[in-house]
Amino acid sequence: MDLIDLVKQVLKSWQVIAVTFAIIIYFFIVTQAARGYRRPSFAKKEKVKKKKEEPPPIQQEGSEEDSEDSDSHHVDELGIEEA
Repeated sequence: MDLIDLVKQVLKSWQVIAVTFAIIIYFFIVTQAARGYRRPSFAKKEKVKKKKEEPPPIQQEGSEEDSEDSDSHHVDELGIEEA
């Protein structure tokens, strides 16, 4: 009986109640901040991908166009001209 009464007194003390409320408020603030810095959802990524233009097709080296004009300059994927 004494143990149960002691636990009731501890749980009813103002210090325990104040610390409990402080922890609840702290977790609320942390979760609100985490929502602000959250990565965009998958649905938003799909919309962004649809808006982007498709990159131009990459020409392979040694294609028919290169063999016809051997004097013309070739530009590779990095934008460097080759003679």
